Amino acid sequence: MVVLFALLAISSLLFADGAAACSVCYSSSTDTRWAYYGTTALMALVPLAFVVSIALWLRRAARAREAAAGELEGLNRGI
Repeated sequence: MVVLFALLAISSLLFADGAAACSVCYSSSTDTRWAYYGTTALMALVPLAFVVSIALWLRRAARAREAAAGELEGLNRGI
């Protein structure tokens, strides 16, 4: 297994080729540049918004659970 891994690692280093960038990355057109910036911002902000929305949802659920537990305590005490 180690020999197979070593052969794969060596072959990937020997036969690796450089990746060619797309034409959008090096375009001088203002519209193309703004489209590139916009999609970059979108790809960066959507996952962030997803994580923040899940965190806020969990926070709200925890607060609702605490409020429900507090109401139950009050009912158990006869208040």
